[in-house]
Amino acid sequence: MGQEHGKGLGDLPSTGGGVGGKVEVSKAVVDWGLDAFPSIPLNKPLVDRLTIRNNNNYNVKFHFEPCFPREFQLNFSPADGTIKANKEKEIKAKLVIRSKVNQNFKVNLQIEGAGCIFLTARIRCETGVFGVDPTTLDQVQDGEFKVPAVLVALKKAFFENDGLDQEGVFRLAGEQLEVKQFKQQMNKGDFSMPTDVNAIATLIKIWYRELPTPVLNTLPSKQISDCSTVSDSVQLFQALQEPYLGLTNWLLDLLLTVTANRTVNKMTAQNLAIVVAPNLYEAMTPDPMEALVMSQKAAQFVHNLLTWRQQEVGTKPPPEIPDTKKGKSKAKDGDDDDDGNEGGGNNPSGDTEADAEADGGSGGGAADSEPPEPNPTPSSGRARSHSHHHRNPSPETDSNADGETPHHRTHHSTRRHHH
Repeated sequence: MGQEHGKGLGDLPSTGGGVGGKVEVSKAVVDWGLDAFPSIPLNKPLVDRLTIRNNNNYNVKFHFEPCFPREFQLNFSPADGTIKANKEKEIKAKLVIRSKVNQNFKVNLQIEGAGCIFLTARIRCETGVFGVDPTTLDQVQDGEFKVPAVLVALKKAFFENDGLDQEGVFRLAGEQLEVKQFKQQMNKGDFSMPTDVNAIATLIKIWYRELPTPVLNTLPSKQISDCSTVSDSVQLFQALQEPYLGLTNWLLDLLLTVTANRTVNKMTAQNLAIVVAPNLYEAMTPDPMEALVMSQKAAQFVHNLLTWRQQEVGTKPPPEIPDTKKGKSKAKDGDDDDDGNEGGGNNPSGDTEADAEADGGSGGGAADSEPPEPNPTPSSGRARSHSHHHRNPSPETDSNADGETPHHRTHHSTRRHHH
């Protein structure tokens, strides 16, 4: 029998209605209590429990959509059935981890006549510099902020490989196998770096996304949702505690350096907010529409912070950027309006990635989060829009965990920089 971890019914998250009533689940996240394990048991069954409650005056049928990730096996028992009127049914979630991985995996629970409920299978069993408490990592001073050394190493590699000049950077995905390889090496203490800028940017986003608590999830979701202005957003943001405040400001400054060269890389502040926000905030709700709205609110919140931070650092000299090519300006201000339609080719809100973050397969795919203020942009030759069919509007799935677009390359460089 597998080890079991469960919680009481507590406050039931709801699907937000249905046909003539509601169907609810006892929790939106199943995590098997992995954080409490001193060592992660591989190839052994773990069991978590949840309850589905039917508040309708009639019977409803349910079924879990099958999922086939490579790194683990996940089964629900029963996987389908009928719940009688005003009754509940207990479900066992059985997990067998085949290889150590950090992943938020979306599972679709279909309710006949009432739509879909999202469950998040939260798996955290990789050790090293990803997916761990940031206060446990070696810290170094980088400008105004003290941050984990891994972030500074990634930033250095980003600049050295002309990251500011890469069109669609932070939206295009690095190659999946390469990202997985370098992530594993870094978790073992080998800070060799890829030379592909998209892989480096992807690794930065993975680092934020796999934190035990996403940086913006330490703020109340309702308050994030209610922030309609820059001043509202800044007031809430400044309530963040360390290390999350410094980690977010460090990333904002890096993104501002990127968007300063937007005439070349086509990434405006709005575009960057859309693709980065899903890595800073996870909507912890089983309601698909609520998750979509909150992902949009989070993107607007990040955009407001970028606007504020740009004003804050606007009078300061530009950051020192390693320049490996003589005569090449690495951070230049664009003449265009920050959120103008020059934002190039890639409609970041409409593009998704086949999660190059080495997270394995997806449970259901995610619908794209639209920008708070749409910014239509033409396609470019280097970064093509890909049309996907998505069932799951949550931003945190394998197919669209951080809003990137798969970037397939014919020739792949294997050179590495050692720091």
